[in-house]
Amino acid sequence: MENKNTLFNNRFGGSIAIRGFEFQFLYSCYSVLLELNEQDLSKKIGLERLEDLDIIHKNEYVQLKTSSKDIDASFFITNNILKNFLDLYQVDKTSKFKLVHNSSISNGYLKKLENKKIDKKTLEHWTNKIYEIDNSLDINISEFLNKISFEKTTEKDLYSKSKKLILKKFNLILGSEETFLFALLHHILIWSKERKEVTYTDLVKVIQLVQDSASKTSTLEAINKNYISKISFKKQMNDKNFDNYFDGKSARPEHIINELPIRRDYWEEKILKSVYKHDIVTIKASSGQGKSTLAWQSAKIFEDELNFDIYELNYCDDNTKVEELYDFFITRFEIGELPLIIIDGLNQDVSEYKVLLERLYSFPIKVIITSREEDWNRFKPDISKYDLFILDIALLDVEAKDIFKKLKEKDKIFKDIQTWQPSWEKIKDKALLIEYIYLLTHGSMLQDRLEHQVKCLREDEHESAVKIEILRIVSLADVLNIKIQTKKLTTFIQDSIGFKSDRETVYSLLEKEYFIKFDNKYIEGLHPVRSEHLLKILHNFIVIEETAINLLKIIDDKFIYDYFISISNYLDDEKEDFFEESSKVISQKSFSTMVEAIDGLMHFEAYNYWLENKEIFEEVYLKGFVNLFIMDTLPFRKQELLKKCNENINTVVFEYLIKKQDELSCYNPLNSNIYKFVFQLSKNITRFTGQFLSYNKLNFLIKWFRQLDLKFKQPFEFDEKILLDILQNEEMEESRALFNFYYVQDSIKYNCFLDKNKSDIFSILKRKTNSLIIEEVDDDINIVYLIDNEKADKLNECSMERIDIIYDFFPDYKRYCTEALYLPFPNEEIFKGIVQNSIKQIPNENLYHDFDTHINQIWIKTISKKYSENSIYEWQKYHYQLRVKLLDFTKKINRTFELFIQKNTSQNKSQEVIDIANEVLSIIKLKKDFPYDSINYDDKKPFEDEIKFITDYIGSFQNVLNQIFSLFGDKFSQGSDLAINNLKDVKKHLLNMQNSFNIVQNSTSFYFDFEEIAIEEEYWINRLLKTIDFHRHGNNIKLSDIKNQIEEWFQTKTKQELQNIYKILATFEKEYDFEVIYPKTVIEDGNFREIVIGIKNMKEHDFEKVIIGLVEFYKIEELSYINIINIVDNHATFAFRIPISYFMNIKHFLETDEYEESEWGNPYPIIPTNELLSNLTEEVLIHNNIQNENVSILIQTLFDIWELIEYREKLNVNSRIEQDWLKELENKYSYKIKNKMSIVNIEDYNKLIDNILNKELIITKDNILVLLNGLVK
Repeated sequence: MENKNTLFNNRFGGSIAIRGFEFQFLYSCYSVLLELNEQDLSKKIGLERLEDLDIIHKNEYVQLKTSSKDIDASFFITNNILKNFLDLYQVDKTSKFKLVHNSSISNGYLKKLENKKIDKKTLEHWTNKIYEIDNSLDINISEFLNKISFEKTTEKDLYSKSKKLILKKFNLILGSEETFLFALLHHILIWSKERKEVTYTDLVKVIQLVQDSASKTSTLEAINKNYISKISFKKQMNDKNFDNYFDGKSARPEHIINELPIRRDYWEEKILKSVYKHDIVTIKASSGQGKSTLAWQSAKIFEDELNFDIYELNYCDDNTKVEELYDFFITRFEIGELPLIIIDGLNQDVSEYKVLLERLYSFPIKVIITSREEDWNRFKPDISKYDLFILDIALLDVEAKDIFKKLKEKDKIFKDIQTWQPSWEKIKDKALLIEYIYLLTHGSMLQDRLEHQVKCLREDEHESAVKIEILRIVSLADVLNIKIQTKKLTTFIQDSIGFKSDRETVYSLLEKEYFIKFDNKYIEGLHPVRSEHLLKILHNFIVIEETAINLLKIIDDKFIYDYFISISNYLDDEKEDFFEESSKVISQKSFSTMVEAIDGLMHFEAYNYWLENKEIFEEVYLKGFVNLFIMDTLPFRKQELLKKCNENINTVVFEYLIKKQDELSCYNPLNSNIYKFVFQLSKNITRFTGQFLSYNKLNFLIKWFRQLDLKFKQPFEFDEKILLDILQNEEMEESRALFNFYYVQDSIKYNCFLDKNKSDIFSILKRKTNSLIIEEVDDDINIVYLIDNEKADKLNECSMERIDIIYDFFPDYKRYCTEALYLPFPNEEIFKGIVQNSIKQIPNENLYHDFDTHINQIWIKTISKKYSENSIYEWQKYHYQLRVKLLDFTKKINRTFELFIQKNTSQNKSQEVIDIANEVLSIIKLKKDFPYDSINYDDKKPFEDEIKFITDYIGSFQNVLNQIFSLFGDKFSQGSDLAINNLKDVKKHLLNMQNSFNIVQNSTSFYFDFEEIAIEEEYWINRLLKTIDFHRHGNNIKLSDIKNQIEEWFQTKTKQELQNIYKILATFEKEYDFEVIYPKTVIEDGNFREIVIGIKNMKEHDFEKVIIGLVEFYKIEELSYINIINIVDNHATFAFRIPISYFMNIKHFLETDEYEESEWGNPYPIIPTNELLSNLTEEVLIHNNIQNENVSILIQTLFDIWELIEYREKLNVNSRIEQDWLKELENKYSYKIKNKMSIVNIEDYNKLIDNILNKELIITKDNILVLLNGLVK
C-alpha cells in the first residue's frame, strides 16, 4: 500500500497538465465573454493558433502558464515564452504580447520587465538573452520589450468573472449561469482542438443550443417582454439616414452614437452633478426643448466614464411588471452592475414607475426622467419618499449658435436664413428650442409636436374642453400681442364650459407646458410662433371669428387698439358677420375706445396697401428714397410733397418718384375693413350724452364718420348749458373733443353758439391754458401769456400748444397769434431772442389738424416698419460695416490731403477716395430703422434719442460724402467751407453716436465689438480736420514727416489764438478797470467755438461798458460765442452768452453811428454750470452761501409779484369766471410768497411785500426792476 501511495505522490504530472488546461480554458472562456459583443460582429478570438490565445482584433497574443512556485526570468526563457514572442514580433512588429499566470514574479529582471522599469542594466540583460536565442536579429529591443505585458489571475477569479459576464450578457436568471458556462467551456475545448477563430455568433449559438435543449429556460421575463431595454453607446457609428432627427424628432441612443446632437455642455454638467448628488433627476420642460437629447447624452457619459449600465424603462403600468422588473434589477446588482435607468417621457405606459423606484430605493441605482410639465403633474411621485431633484431647462445663446452651425453643415437651414441671431432674438425671452428650430428650418416638427399635444389633451378626461378653449383664446391673444385678465377668462370659461376641478390646477398644468404665464391679474400668451401653429390646429373645424368675438368680450379696453391692428390678418374672406358682432361689443364702450378700434383697422389698410404695391415700394427703397415716398402716399388728404418739391427744384429724383407715385393703386376706403366696421358701428351707437360718459376722442369719431361718408343713425342734440359746464369743469381733452364734434356735426349751429357765449368761453380758456389775454382782433385771434421760467427754452412749444387748443374751439379765424410777456431782468437785450420764439402768427391753412396728422402717422408708421431691420443683430451688423467703411474713408481722404500738401502727384489717392465715398453712399441709402415690434400710434419707438444721435452722425457724414468734390477744389470756396463745416459736424456728433451705440448694446446684445473702432474714429476725424486746416492755412511746408509737421503747426496755431484772446482781455482790464479770469482754452462743439470769461463784481449798469470794452472780439471770426460770468467772492452769480456777430454790429455802430436791429444774434442769459466754470483758469464755485440764497429767494419772490400784478392788470374783472380765477390766483401767490419770505425774514422786505399783496401799495413792472437791480448790487 505504501508503494502505491508513493507512486501516487510521484505521478502528478497529468494532474498538473489538466490544471494547466483548466486555467487556459477558463481564461479563454472569460476572454470570449469579455471581448465579443453584438455591437461589433467583426471581433474574433483565435484558440491554439499562433499562441494559446489570439485576440485578433487587438493584434494581441497571449501565453497562459501555471506554476506552484514563483516565476522569474529563467522561467520566461526556459519555457520558450520569450522565443515565441520574438518569432511573432519579427513577422509583425505591431503585435502585442501578454503572459497570463497564476503565480507571483520574483524580484529580478522579469519583475522589472513587468513593471516597465527597464534601466540600462536590465536592457543589457535582456539584449544578451535575446541574442543568445538568435544573434542575427535586427530589431529595436527596447521597443519589443515594451510590447510585453503581464496579467496575474486565478481559476477561481476567472470562474467568478465568467459567471457574472454570462448572466449580464444574456440576461439569465440567477442560478442558471453555471449550466450555460459549462456548455461554453465544453465548446472552448472543441474549438481549441479545431484551432478556431471564435466570433460572437458562435457564442450566441452555444447559448441558444442550451436554451433549446433545456426543458425550462431560466431567462428574465422583463427583458423577454420588452419591459426594459439594455442600451449601449459602444456600438459603431453607421451611415443610416438620420434626417428625421434634424427635422426635430425626439432623440434616441442611435442619434447620440452617431454624434448628431449639439452638445449642451452647461445643461449636461448640471445633469451630471445632479445625478451624482441625487438618486433621481427629472429633466422638465415643454415639448421639443431637448429633454431626450440631454438624458441620452448624459447616459452616454455615465457609461463611458463611470462604467454605469444603461437601461430604458419601456413599460411599468401594473404590479406584475413591477415584480418582474424588480427581479431583473436584483440580478443586475448580484453581478455587480451599476444601473442607470432612463424614463424618457412620463406617460400611462410607465405610470407605476414610482412603485418600482420605491422598492429599489435601498439599492445603488440612478434614474433620469424626462417629462413635460403636464405629464409631471399627472405622474409625479410623492417627492418625500425619494431623493429627487427637478431641473427645468431652457435654450442658451451659445447653444443657439452651435445649433445653427450644425444645421447649416447638414444643409437644413431655410434658404432665406443667413445667420442665427435674428431667429434667436425672436425666442430668447422664453428660450424655446422647438420654436428656434422651426424659425431656422421652417420644418414640420413644431406642427407635429403640437398636433400630438392637442390630441393628448382631447383624449385626456381631465378638463380637456376647458384646456383647449383656454388655449384657443390665449393663442389668439398672443398673436394679437395682448393680455387677458385672469379673472375675466375664468368667468368666461366658468359660464361657457364650467370647471370640474380646481381652476388653479388647470392653470398650473398649462403654465409651463404651453408657456402661458398666469399671475394674479393677467394671462400672457404662449410664444407667437407656437401660438400661430396652435391657432391653426385648434380651428380646423371652428371658425376663428367665433374665438375672436369671445376674446374681444373679455379683454381690457387698453388692448382694443392692438386687437384691431392685427385681427384682420386672421379673418376669412367673409368678414361682415365678424364686424357686425364686434361693432355691437365696441358700441357699448367709450368714444375713445371706438376710435382706437377704427385706428387699429387703419393699420391693416396701410399694410394691405403696401402689399398691393410692394414691388413699387421695394424699387423705391433700393433707390434710397422710400421714407420720402411713403410720406406722399397718404390715403385721404394728399399733400403732393413730391410735386411741390419738383416745382421748386426740378430734379431727376423727383421726376422718378412722381412717376412711381402715379403707378400706385388708388386706395378706396369703401372696400375697406374700416368701412365695414364703421358702417355697423353707426347702427349700434345709441347714446352721446350721459352722466358718466367721457367725450374724449368724440371729435375723432365724427371725423372718421365724415371721412368715410357715413352718418350716425341716432340724432344728437346739444345742450349749450351742458357744453359750457363740461368746458369749465371737465378735462380739456373732453371739452375739446365735444366742441370739435359739435362743429363738425353742425358748423352753423356751433358758430351761433360761439357768438352767444364767446366772452365766457374766452374766459374759461384763459384759465384752462393759463393765458392772460385771449381776444378777437379783426379776423385774427390773439393770445398772450407769461413766460414760465421752467419752460423758457420751449416757448415755441408753449405757443403752439395754446394755438392748437384755441383752434379746436374757434376753428374759423384767419390767423392765430401768440406772444409771451417777460420781466426784462437783468437786461432787456438778453431776452429778445428768447421771447422771439413765442411770437407766432399762424395762418389757418398752415395749421396741422390733429385728426389728419393722426391718420397720416398711422399710415406712415405701418408702412415704414416694413423698412426697419428684422433683428438687432442685423441692425448692429449694418452699422458696424458702415462705420468700418466711414473710418476707411476718413483714413484715405486724410492720406490724399497729405499727398496734396507734399505735392506728391504720383501717388494721387483722390479716385480711391471718390470710389469709397460712392460705395458708402450706396450703403447709406439702404439704411433701415431700428427694429421695433409695436406700430401702436402712442408707443414710442425704442431708443428714440439714441437713434437720433446715430442718424445725426450718419447724416453729417453723408453731407461730407456728397460734397467730396468741393474738398478737392478751391481751398476757400463756399463749397469747401460747407464741406469742412459738415466735417466738424461729424466730429460734434461722434461722441453722442458712440455713447448711443453703447447704450443700445448694453440694453440688448453685444454682437459686435465697437471699442477699437471708436478709438480710431475719434483719432482720425481730429487728424483729418487738422490736416485740412494745415492744407488751407499752413506755410513753410516741408515735404517729409508731414504728420508731425501738421501736429506741431496745429499746436502753435492754437497757442497763438489763445494769446490773441488774452491780449484783448488784458487791454480790457487795463482800460475799463475790471478784474478778469481768463479762459483755459477754446471750446469746440462742431462748428461752434466759444470761450468762457469771468468778470469780477460786475454791476447791471456795467453791461454796456463790458460790451464796448470787449468789442475787439469781432476780429476773431472763428469764435462763435463769448460766455461772460459775473463772479462775486469767487462765486458765479449770473452769466450771459454773446454771439460774435453782436460784437460786429456794435463795432459797426461805433464807427458809423448806425445800429442794425436784429431779432437774432443778441446776448441772452445762461445758467452758470460747473462744466462752464471748469474752462476758467481759476477755480470758481456756483454761489450757494446763505446771503446769496436769501437774495435768490427775494428775486424769485419779486418775479412772483410781477406775475401777480400782470394777472391783476390783464384779467377781465367784469367776467365772473375771471374774477373767480383771480381770487384763486391771489390766494395761490399769497401763500407761495409768504412761505418764501418766512425763510428770508427781512423786515423791510416783508412789510413791502405784505402791502403789495394786500393791495395797499400799487407797484409797477419798473418798480420791480429797480428792486431787483438793487438786490443784485
